[in-house]
Amino acid sequence: MPSRTQTSLGFLCSMLFLIGAVACSGDENAPASPPIASTGTPGSEEAVGERLFLETRFAQSFKVSLDKGGDINDPNIDDGVVDTVETLSAPIDPGPFKGLSMNCRACHLVDDVLDASEGGMRAYTDFARRSPIPSRTDRKTVAIRNSPPLVNSALHRPGGVLFHSDAEFNSMEELVAATFTGRNFGWLPGERAQAVAHIARVVRSDDGTGELAKEFDGTPFRVLFGGTDASIPEEFQLTPEFRMGVASATDEEVFGAVVKVVTAYVNGLLFSQTEDSGAPIRSPYDVFLEANGLPQASDSNESPLDYSRRLLQLINSRESAGTIQFVTSNPNRTDGQFQFHTQLFSFGTQELAGLKMFFAEPAALTASPAELTAGKIGNCIACHAAPNFTDF
Repeated sequence: MPSRTQTSLGFLCSMLFLIGAVACSGDENAPASPPIASTGTPGSEEAVGERLFLETRFAQSFKVSLDKGGDINDPNIDDGVVDTVETLSAPIDPGPFKGLSMNCRACHLVDDVLDASEGGMRAYTDFARRSPIPSRTDRKTVAIRNSPPLVNSALHRPGGVLFHSDAEFNSMEELVAATFTGRNFGWLPGERAQAVAHIARVVRSDDGTGELAKEFDGTPFRVLFGGTDASIPEEFQLTPEFRMGVASATDEEVFGAVVKVVTAYVNGLLFSQTEDSGAPIRSPYDVFLEANGLPQASDSNESPLDYSRRLLQLINSRESAGTIQFVTSNPNRTDGQFQFHTQLFSFGTQELAGLKMFFAEPAALTASPAELTAGKIGNCIACHAAPNFTDF
């Protein structure tokens, strides 16, 4: 006699088969899914944005080349500012964009000089003390600082986002627009209109034959932004909100479309949270919190600073009780170590001492003489509060 479980499973399978049969028969009369050409592919704006992030022809020096009779589809103008990559010591020569002109990626590098001496991996930042900028009549050749990393830069903040060290921008769109039309791309104050007109001209005139375009299936910008042409690969088929008829649009409208997709690309630059296997990616600090049952995020309506203070209190309580659990290996890897680093995967007494110093605050706004003498008050959380360890 079959068991109750076997009977139930058999009945369930029969019902699912019948439901599937009815659903399949109903599909014949169901409306067909709209073609990709009309709906676009969600996420394609990031792919198109990446191409524009790499585009070197938006720079002021390229406009100078065009004014002298240059070919708008030949980016090779040999603007020396990108010939090498500045580092803290000797420059890397050649740089990844040698012979070209300024683009976003020249300062926000990833694996472009991974194997070069003085090079390595970057999270969309550079190696310089101050990022190089194109030479103009103002005689400035470097920015006021290096380029900040872009990965995770657009994460939600409780008080809203602010960008640049002086909170110059409160939206990624503003930052992208000002960068394309500003000093980093060689444009002087008062030249914004020239910059916008030049960028729109490049977008309208691009024929898809450049080396960069070929890396993205060789589709001209005007076709990409149109969004409906059958020649556009599915992964680059923009959804209607990102489309623009560049031939009939104004320069400002074309520029706005460029800014919009580049913004989408930068906003999508996030550190992966999981391994390919689905296992969560964790630092020794993350594993330490989890092993000790400590909160890994703030409560609802709790500020990052208040969360940091509460976390330190909990850690101190566990330490006083003698129940702190330390970390000696990576639970996600068979060798127990980092995947890309030789540093030991460890959170022990030394790391705990550093954490306590990082989280420690003076009793008042200004540390007392006694506190200064005792030391070990980093007050780092004033600007780098957990869990994101950043301010704006």
